[in-house]
Amino acid sequence: EIDHYFSVDSSPEIDTWGGADKILSKIKYLNYKTSSEDILFESGGLKDITFGYGLLLKRYSNRYNYPLKNTYGINFKLNKQDFIDFEMFISDINHMSNSGGLIGLHSSIFISKYLPLKVGFGLVSDLNQFIDIEKDYNISIDSRSINSMQFDLSYKVLTRKGFDIDIISEVAAIIFSKDHYYKRYDSDSDDDLASGLKNKKGTWGFLIGLEGDYQDFVKFKTHFHYNDPLFIPAFFNNTYEFERNRILSDYSNSIPQIEDMFNGLEFLDPSGTPGLIVPKDLYLAYLNDEMVFPSIGFTFEGAYNYYNKIVANFSVSHFFEYDSRSETDAYSSFYLDLLIKDKIIKNIADLTFYINKNFSHNIFDFLSSNNENTIIGASFHTKLKNNFNLIFYFERVNYDYNFNLEAESIDNLEIEAIYSF
Repeated sequence: EIDHYFSVDSSPEIDTWGGADKILSKIKYLNYKTSSEDILFESGGLKDITFGYGLLLKRYSNRYNYPLKNTYGINFKLNKQDFIDFEMFISDINHMSNSGGLIGLHSSIFISKYLPLKVGFGLVSDLNQFIDIEKDYNISIDSRSINSMQFDLSYKVLTRKGFDIDIISEVAAIIFSKDHYYKRYDSDSDDDLASGLKNKKGTWGFLIGLEGDYQDFVKFKTHFHYNDPLFIPAFFNNTYEFERNRILSDYSNSIPQIEDMFNGLEFLDPSGTPGLIVPKDLYLAYLNDEMVFPSIGFTFEGAYNYYNKIVANFSVSHFFEYDSRSETDAYSSFYLDLLIKDKIIKNIADLTFYINKNFSHNIFDFLSSNNENTIIGASFHTKLKNNFNLIFYFERVNYDYNFNLEAESIDNLEIEAIYSF
């Protein structure tokens, strides 16, 4: 589908056709797969890209908030059953042409049926966390990258009468572009920097658990997590495009090393108000809300598929510091999607609902405007009489759309009328 939009009054100009990259971004998807489905090429809108078991890259998508945000990504998959898997993606080829964008590759190999061990390795890099700021707002700021890697294992322990159970594990590391300083809040005093001030060049996390399924009807995963200080599980998630950087007010800190981390991120908005462009890896430092001690947690995921007519997926995670002498707030993540297809509900061709909140103290606060890591969406396709169909689509995301140092709720509403003959 290639859409064109006309602005009304002060609406933004979202249709620009000044180059090949702009034309490509209008294509929602252009995909190819072989008849055996062992080779798959996807382009345009990408969704639900996960490496390993999601400790580093989980359900990444480049196409939320379309058409206000237009991107054209590519994803290539090679899948040889019980032998080798390979996947490589680029979030936006336009960003790549400007030395930016999120890129990743992952490969895994199955040892043998006698040793049912699967070993995987992946790399993910954001070449410039400020590429969209430079492109959308024409602000000059030094490029800043963040790199990461992961290693995953799975071992099949049971296959019996439709049941499959695997032991799974994954370890992931995130490498900061500069030293990250942080203050442990239960040290003796703010002046006691010798015991309270720490710094790291990177951080890492680990998970181990079980994965199982029953005849493709029910699937589940359960993980136990250990996180090094500053590690955020599923760092590259489905809201990453909205939280890769945030537009925030000016910052000062009594500890020079921490304040220095924000040097070079300053700017002036159109009214002359000073602000900061803060990358995701420094956002919790800005809020003085980092996990500065090791943390543990769990993730539980489930999926239900009723003959491809009713499909549901959910995931919940919870993380808390265990080594701190002070009581600290825990972080949680929540995801749910539901798809109901034709002939389940009268006159409904399909119905979709999804809701998501990543790494938050309160996963049920979906109405706050300061929620760059929250997505809510719904759609339904209804069959009317005389060959008329009606499609309704709604999506809400949160980010600083108008560059006023405050996050806004961005609602996208679409209604389509279709006549078949």
